[in-house]
Amino acid sequence: MGSSRRTFMKQAAGFTAVQADVPEGMDAAAYGAFLDEFGLRPAPGYFGGFFDKSDDLAKTIEAAKQHAAKQAQLGLTEVMIAQRLSPQRIARPAVGADFDADRLSLVIENLVTVAQIIRAEGIQPCLHPHVGSWIETESEIRTVLDAVDPAALSFGPDPGHLFWANADPVSLITDYRDRVRAAHLKDVHAAAREKSRFEVSDYRQATGKNHVWTELGRGDVDLVGVLKALPDAVDVIVRGIKAGLPLFESIKVVAADSPEPLRGEFLAIIETQAIGMPLGEACARLFDRMPLPEANFFGIVIAIQQKSGGNLSEALGNLSKVLRDRKKMAEKIQAMSMEAKASAGIIGSLPPIVMLLVYLSTPEYISLLWTHPTGQLMLVGCVIWMSLGIFVMKRMINFDF
Repeated sequence: MGSSRRTFMKQAAGFTAVQADVPEGMDAAAYGAFLDEFGLRPAPGYFGGFFDKSDDLAKTIEAAKQHAAKQAQLGLTEVMIAQRLSPQRIARPAVGADFDADRLSLVIENLVTVAQIIRAEGIQPCLHPHVGSWIETESEIRTVLDAVDPAALSFGPDPGHLFWANADPVSLITDYRDRVRAAHLKDVHAAAREKSRFEVSDYRQATGKNHVWTELGRGDVDLVGVLKALPDAVDVIVRGIKAGLPLFESIKVVAADSPEPLRGEFLAIIETQAIGMPLGEACARLFDRMPLPEANFFGIVIAIQQKSGGNLSEALGNLSKVLRDRKKMAEKIQAMSMEAKASAGIIGSLPPIVMLLVYLSTPEYISLLWTHPTGQLMLVGCVIWMSLGIFVMKRMINFDF
């Protein structure tokens, strides 16, 4: 699948920005025009290096310099920086396999060197811990962040990777909230995570066979807190504006008083605006770091008001009402669909249960289904019709909201 096809699919799926790593053979200007063609904006890119190998440091530095220069040409101010995956931890992911304190010290030393090169290009590097790398567990992440000056290295967490490595994403992000400048969002099945640990699955088995990753909201990483806190944050801004505070000062109040992870995201808005980015664009980038419709609504409202003016307190008041109504509607849909889901589960499970009971009571009676050609044909037909029925019921009771 070509890059044009992939980009079109992202745009059609509702994305407004994509991770901006300029493809090989294309310069930053051409890639920026390519994204504009699809109505997409660049989001912070990703730079990976083997910081545990000093022999390749010169090559890594040059690659980082070129990558950061392209990021700056795209108008970005942050980039994710990560240790590349190692064979030892690919084989045993998320458990801190083969930990070596001296190696971690070398990783930190080389990471700081490369981070300085990136900052010289006007880009702020954000540490991105990754399962399968030498910066994987909570203790390793804290060691790196504590050892490096916050001004030299920010934090770009992914709650999914943190959760898979058995870290507490909320606690870790809260402790380093002042350093969070960008984030990736993934969701994880806790049962699949534990299964991978128990079976000692490698990275590819864990993500492919065991399906550790899942769609946002379908796993066990807590993202609900963001949706619950956002309407309250908007209300705080509305009250601040009505009291005479400028919009930026009202956002500062949200950053100071809101719970995580909302606090870190609004701090990122403040920091981005402080280095010269227009407030409307800084708010619009909230969706890049937190790809939720509610975050997109907030960014759009601020951006439109900044360009066209109008009664901001009224616009944000209406937005707060919309966000609360969306939350109520989602909860109402979930409650109303529970009966249908239970009925679908019972109806779908009845045929195999009856078949099992008949087999246990009179096996010679039902064995004709797999010993006689006509029975085999009937069995295939039953499986097809049951599959179609389950598919239709699933489509009827699952709501995208």
